[in-house]
Amino acid sequence: MSTAAFTLPGRYYRDPAIFQQEQEAIFTKGWLWAGRAESIPSPGSFFLREIAGESIIVTRDPDANIRAFFNVCRHRG
Repeated sequence: MSTAAFTLPGRYYRDPAIFQQEQEAIFTKGWLWAGRAESIPSPGSFFLREIAGESIIVTRDPDANIRAFFNVCRHRG
């Protein structure tokens, strides 16, 4: 059994097209963990996360439901 190690060619670490493919494969195919519900204990509480280069705001609404939105201003969103 061979125990030789190898690494990917350098382009895999710096090619923008490969990076874009990885972003889509990892961040757009399912649910992502952003934080714990305990971090937003009451209506109006919030926290921010950056996911795949996008700012996300996670908040608890007036009915105590957890919501997540792209963190953009209303007039541009």
